[in-house]
Amino acid sequence: MALTYELGQIPVWTDLLRPDGEGGTCLRFETEALIWASITVALPGVTRDNLPEWERRLECLRGTNIPPFATYRGKEWWPSREDLVRHIGLTTNASRMGPQAWNRRKLAAVVERYGMR
Repeated sequence: MALTYELGQIPVWTDLLRPDGEGGTCLRFETEALIWASITVALPGVTRDNLPEWERRLECLRGTNIPPFATYRGKEWWPSREDLVRHIGLTTNASRMGPQAWNRRKLAAVVERYGMR
């Protein structure tokens, strides 16, 4: 299934675009990264209500010593609270997973990765 997204509920969604060098526009790096992140954090959108859960899940990923969330121009990039706030209203068709199920899945991945069985 293709990953789809919608920016229409973001108040100033045009701020999430940049010139593409050919006279048009394309998504800013941060926006593309958060769209793909919706799969990893298993949250199909950014809302005021789920902002703390986005932050918690991203911090869990960061704490498991995985490779950087994203790399932009050779530098590690992790979304800040400000990045998330700018994207309130972003929606995707990523599957939603509750906090406990997400925690179990991530713990199992860490155990498998580091051979902690």
